[in-house]
Amino acid sequence: TIPVVKLSNARSEWGSCNQRGVIRLNWRLVHLPPHLAHYVVAHEVAHLVELNHSPRFWNQVEALFPGHAAARRALDDWTALLEA
Repeated sequence: TIPVVKLSNARSEWGSCNQRGVIRLNWRLVHLPPHLAHYVVAHEVAHLVELNHSPRFWNQVEALFPGHAAARRALDDWTALLEA
C-alpha cells in the first residue's frame, strides 16, 4: 500500500511516522540540502517497516540511504530551522 504523506509545521522534528503508516514531513525540509531531506524521508519510510529505533531499523535506513550516519550528524546543524 502507498503510505499517506502529510506536511507538518512541527517545531521539534523533521518528520514522523505513526502506527497507521502516516508519514508527516516538516515543510522546512525544502530549506535543507537535498541529501539531508532525502535522509529524513528514508528515515521515516524505514519506520513503515520498523516503528522503533532498533538495530533492525537502522539497518533498514542504511539499505535505503547508504552512509546515513553522516547525514544524521549533519542534520543537527540545521535544527535551528525548526524554530524559524
